[in-house]
Amino acid sequence: MITFDHPYVLLLIIPVLIAGFVFYRSTRKKFLILSRTLIAVLLVVALANPFSYVEVTRSDQLPDVVLISDTTGSMECFDTTIGSKLFERFSGVFNVRMDSVSGNSTALGEAIIRTANGRNQILLLTDGNSNQGIDLEDALKAANASGTTVSAVVPTLVYSDLSVELTGDKTVIVGNDNVFNITVRQAQPSSRTTYTYRIFVDDNATAVVSGSGNFVNKSSGYLESTVTFTQKFTTVGTHYVTVEITGGSNAIGTNNKFTRSVYVIEKPDIIVVTSENNSSLASIAGNLYNVTAVRDLKEFNNLSSALSKSKVVIMDNVCIKNITDEETSALREFVSDGGGLFVVGGMSSFDRPVSSSYLNSSFEKMLPVLSKPSDWEGDRDVVLVIDISASGENLAADGETQIISSIRKTALNIIDSSYLSDSNVALVVFGKSSERVTDEFHYMNNPVEKAALREAIESLNPSGSTISSDTNLTEGLIKASEITENRIGEPLIVILTDGNIVKGRSSYDSIVDAMKPFADRGSTIMMLNIYSPYSINNDYFRDNTKTPYAQTLTNNYPYGVYMASPRGNPLDPDFESILDDDTKKEENEDKDRTGYTLLTYNSKHFITEDINLTGTKISGFNDVTPKAGSDRLIITDTGSPVLTVWRYGLGRVACLSTDNGRGNGQRWATQLYNSSNAKVISRTINWVMEDPMPQEGVVISCPDTYAGTPVTLTATSYDGTVPVLTLNGKTLDLAMVSKGVYECTITIDEPGRYSVSGYPVVVNYPMEYRDIGQNRDFESLITKYGGTVYPASQISTTSFMDAVSKDMVYKTKILLNYSLFLCLIALVIFLAEIINRRVFEIRKLRRQVAAAEAEEMKKAAESAGYRDDDGWRPEQKPETVTIITKGKGARMNRNRKPARNKSWNGKSARQKSWTENPRGKNPERKIRAVKILKRPRAVKKSWNGKSARLKNPETENPRG
Repeated sequence: MITFDHPYVLLLIIPVLIAGFVFYRSTRKKFLILSRTLIAVLLVVALANPFSYVEVTRSDQLPDVVLISDTTGSMECFDTTIGSKLFERFSGVFNVRMDSVSGNSTALGEAIIRTANGRNQILLLTDGNSNQGIDLEDALKAANASGTTVSAVVPTLVYSDLSVELTGDKTVIVGNDNVFNITVRQAQPSSRTTYTYRIFVDDNATAVVSGSGNFVNKSSGYLESTVTFTQKFTTVGTHYVTVEITGGSNAIGTNNKFTRSVYVIEKPDIIVVTSENNSSLASIAGNLYNVTAVRDLKEFNNLSSALSKSKVVIMDNVCIKNITDEETSALREFVSDGGGLFVVGGMSSFDRPVSSSYLNSSFEKMLPVLSKPSDWEGDRDVVLVIDISASGENLAADGETQIISSIRKTALNIIDSSYLSDSNVALVVFGKSSERVTDEFHYMNNPVEKAALREAIESLNPSGSTISSDTNLTEGLIKASEITENRIGEPLIVILTDGNIVKGRSSYDSIVDAMKPFADRGSTIMMLNIYSPYSINNDYFRDNTKTPYAQTLTNNYPYGVYMASPRGNPLDPDFESILDDDTKKEENEDKDRTGYTLLTYNSKHFITEDINLTGTKISGFNDVTPKAGSDRLIITDTGSPVLTVWRYGLGRVACLSTDNGRGNGQRWATQLYNSSNAKVISRTINWVMEDPMPQEGVVISCPDTYAGTPVTLTATSYDGTVPVLTLNGKTLDLAMVSKGVYECTITIDEPGRYSVSGYPVVVNYPMEYRDIGQNRDFESLITKYGGTVYPASQISTTSFMDAVSKDMVYKTKILLNYSLFLCLIALVIFLAEIINRRVFEIRKLRRQVAAAEAEEMKKAAESAGYRDDDGWRPEQKPETVTIITKGKGARMNRNRKPARNKSWNGKSARQKSWTENPRGKNPERKIRAVKILKRPRAVKKSWNGKSARLKNPETENPRG
C-alpha cells in the first residue's frame, strides 16, 4: 500500500490539470501541452513523497539467535539448566547471545521488545507466565511485524507445586452471606489429584471450613480446582479471611497461603415500591438491606430527601398511572447522580396493561428496554473452525498462492457477509492441536470487535512440520462444542480446510463422533474444502471412491453443506440462498407452551458469572425490546429478554421483565427465586447499588494486591475536605482526578496486613508464584505469530537444530520511496520531447535545402534552353552540354551502361542520368561534357534515402 508523507501536496494537481486544459484548448501545440502537464503532475506527486514497505525474505550466513532465559521465581519448578545447554549447543553454529528475566515478576514482553531487531530469531526459555510490563501478545505481534520470529522451549517440569488464591467481595454488608471462591492450581498432572484446605476468619486458630478438593484438567498446561464457600460477618469493621492448602511437592511454599481483607459495613438503605410485601423479591431484599417498603412514591413527603438517603429504588410491578412526572424527574436525578434503579415486571408493568404501558413515557427513557414485543430472536452464533496445519503451505493452481492465504481470504469474506452482520463469531483453529484464538464471541455489528476478529484471522499461519500428522479436526470440533455449550439457538459451524483431515478409519470415526453434539442441536455444519492439484499427498484427501473425505463427512451429516474449491481459490458463500430455509426460527409465542426455559446470554457479567440456570423455567414474562447500548443477561429459550441492564448517567438500571415470584397470584417466576437461583436477584440489587459504602465523610477504596504489584487507591470526599491518608506512618501523595475524588498508586514489596488510615489492605505473595506450570495460552500465542514451541526433550536432536535453522530465513520490510522514480520518469519525458522537436526541425531544414537546390537546377536548365511543353527536349539540339557537378564526378557513357555505385550523403545510389545532382564536398571539383539524349529513359534515383523512378523531371517535386 502506497502512503504519502505530505498528502496535502497532492491538491496541487488540481490547478495543474486546469492550467493544462486551458492551454490545450488555446494552442496548436497540443502534444507539447500534454507532455508538460504530465511532467508537472509527476513532480507534484514526487513532492508528496510517496512510499511503501515491501516485504522481502532474507537469510544470514551466521544468523543471530537471542536466548531469553526466564529465571524468575515461578521457574523453580522447572529444569533451569536448559539455558546453558542451548547456549553451548548454538555456539559456533549461530551468532548467539543470552538475555534473562529475573526477580519476582516476569516481564517477557519487555524482553522481547528489547531484543527484537527484525534480523534475528528469539528463543524463549520460559513457562510463558508474563505478569508485568508490556502485554506478551502485543510484544509478539510487534516482533512479528518487524521480521523477528519468536519461538519457545518449555523446560522440563521437575516439581509439581500448588498455589492457592482466594477471591470475593471486599466491601460486604453485615449479616449477609458472602460468597468466596478458592482457586487451587497445580503445575502439571501428576499422581496426586487431591489437596486439603482450611479456612480461617480473623485470627481464630480454629478453621471455620475445611475439606479436600480434586483437580479438573483445564488444559495441557496445568490443573485447576475451585471450591466455593459462604461466610457471614456479624460485626462491622475490618475482618480477614485466610485459606491454607496442603498437598503437592511444595517446591515454593510461599504460595500455599492466601489472605483477603473484608470491610464490613452497616446495611444500606433501599426503597421498595410494591403492593406485595410478602413476595419473594421483598423477602430477599429485606434480608440483605434496610428496606423501606411503600405502595406508592407519594407516601414520601419529601421524595428527594428520601432518595438521597437510599442506595437503590426497586419498582415492583408499578403501573405507569401511579408514577407522576415529578416522581419521574426525581428518580431521573437520583439515578444520574449514581443511584440504582431496579424495575420488576408483572401484570401492571412494562407492556401491561396495553392501555397503560410504559411505552413512550418519560419514565421509560431511563430504562434499558422499550415496552413493546421484541422481534429479536437471539443473534446467530457462528464458529469458524480453521485448519492451520502444515499442508496449508501447499500452492494453489496458480503455482504462487498458498492454500492458507485462500483460507484466510475465505474467512474474511464470511465475516464481511451482510447475511451475518448481526451474528456473533468465534474463532477456533486446529492443526497439531486445537486452540481457541478468541476468548469470546465477537459481534459483527460492532466495528471494534469485528476489527479484532479480522486481525486474528489475518495473523493465522500454518503450524507443524508434517503433512499427515498435524491435522486434528476432532479437537477443533470439541473446542467449538465447548464454547457454544451455554449459548442459545443452533450455532453455525463453518470448517475451512484444505481437505487433509483424515488419517485413517479411527480418525474418521472420531470426527463423526465430534459432530454428533451439533446434530443433536440441529446445527448446520458447512465444510469449505479449498485444495489444489499441488496439494502434497493428495491421496490422504480422498476415500476409496476418490471422494474427498470432507465431502463424505458432510454428506453423512444430517445438516451438512459442502463447498469445494479444487484450484485453491478463495470461496465467498452465499449464505442467504444456502441457509435461509435452515435458519427460519419458530414464532416466539406458542399457545401450547407450559413454560419458558431461562438461559444465560452473557455469562461474563458480574450478575450472571457462575450462575447456573439449568432447568429453570418461568410461565410468563413481559414483552420488551432491548435498547441499543443495553446488555442482555438472561433470556428465554425463544430469545425474549428477561434481565436487561445498562448505565444511566453515573447510576445503573436493571429491568427484570418477569414478576416478583408471587405476581398477585400469577406466579410467573417462582423457580427464579428458589435456592441458588435467588443469587440472580441479590446480585442484581448489588450491581445497581455499585458502592454500598455510605456517602459521608471520606470513603476509601483499595483492593488487596500482591507483593511488588502496584495498586490504585481511591479516596472520595463527600464533605468537601481534602483527604489526608497515611500508610505505615507516611502521608500518601493524592492527586485529584475529579471533583471530590482523589487517587494514588501504592506498591508494597513485603507481604502482610497494612492499614491506610484505618482501611485494610492485604499484600500476598508475589504474583509470580500464583500462576505455576506452563501458561495455557502460551503455545497458541507463539504459533499465532509464526513461532514454534519445542519440548525440552527435543533440544538434543538434529531435527531441532534443522527446525531452528529453517526459521533463520526471515522476512523483513524495506522502505521503498517512489519520488526518485517519478522524477526520472518526468526527466525521460522531457528529454524525449526535446529530441522529438530537434529531429522535426532537422528534417524540415533538409526539405528546405533540397527544394532550393531543385529550384536552382531547374533555373539552370531553363537558361540553357532545354525545356518545352512536352518535358525535357532540346530546342537547338546541341551535341553535348557541360554540367558542373558537386562532389565526386558521376561517370556516364554514351552506351547507357549502368554507372557504378555511388555513396551520396552516406547512402548508396546508382547514377544513370545527367539529371542527377550529387552533393559533395567540393562544388566545382569536375566539369564533364555528356551527350544529351533526345528522350532520356527514366532513371532510378535515391532521394532522401528512398528509391524513386523519375519519368518527368519537370513535374516531379523532389523531397530533401
